[in-house]
Amino acid sequence: MSAELSVGCILVHHRHFPAVLGTVEALQRCGVASDRIILIDNSEDPDIGRALRSAVPRGVEVIGTDNRGYGNAVNVGIRAWQTRQERADLLLVSTHEAFPSEESLRSMVRAVKLHPNAAVCGPVLFDSSSKDTVWSMGGGLRRISGMPFHIRPARAGSRGRGSVFSREWLDGAFCLYRTAVLQDLLFREDFVMYFEEVDLHQRIRAAGWDVLCVEDASVGQTSSGIPPYFLARNLQMFVSAHGRRWQKVLGAPYASVRFMIRMFGRPGRVARASDLVTGWRDGLHHVACAPGEPWPQARRALAHVEPGGSR
Repeated sequence: MSAELSVGCILVHHRHFPAVLGTVEALQRCGVASDRIILIDNSEDPDIGRALRSAVPRGVEVIGTDNRGYGNAVNVGIRAWQTRQERADLLLVSTHEAFPSEESLRSMVRAVKLHPNAAVCGPVLFDSSSKDTVWSMGGGLRRISGMPFHIRPARAGSRGRGSVFSREWLDGAFCLYRTAVLQDLLFREDFVMYFEEVDLHQRIRAAGWDVLCVEDASVGQTSSGIPPYFLARNLQMFVSAHGRRWQKVLGAPYASVRFMIRMFGRPGRVARASDLVTGWRDGLHHVACAPGEPWPQARRALAHVEPGGSR
């Protein structure tokens, strides 16, 4: 890695063993040394923890922690880096399902060098099962609901090799942050899953920094989409913090209705509708009664995730 900007890595893992070892190998091919990787395991499974420690390359630090969601896991990693003597000017945050191409990290480091006001940059995300399918080049926010959406090539405007795009937010699967900015702001932990990076990147932009998507960086990732419960719950929490006045009142219901229209005629529609209502109710309650409180709200929210499910 560059002698000018040193890079550390936080890899978030939840019950994805042994597949997570492939992500570790991909990070190494990108130029991240083993002793620069801190793997945060919130599987809450002693057998997985022992297997991880035995299987990861020598030098990778594995830290076990309670499952309090994605934001909590990243914050544990940030604090772990703060205790290390070695320098990390930039912190790469990756999930266990991200598979970067070999040049991706170098392209992202180069973008940070060329754009001094960039606090975070991310790659073009491809579907791991189909390398021809781009599903995210960063994201924007819907004008009416405030709902985050992924920008895809058809919406991206002119593209060219080496292009860098300013974005409202980046998907949290693979992001490179300036360490000082990340340590100052940290992730909100009460989102538990989904929207944490959108919230953080809005706060980063509000502080005067740029959020960039880098054309030359490409990362494969698998995602099953956001569950209805978290869509309604976390959107309500997000617009309550960042939205316009009407979005705080109408954003989550409007987005929920649009979601149900898209689900028309599909199996499980009633259950999804119930999850949306429950999520919206919990989001309203959280904003009114426990803003910013990550626990025990996290345990209740995680009950809506299928066993073994991941972000």
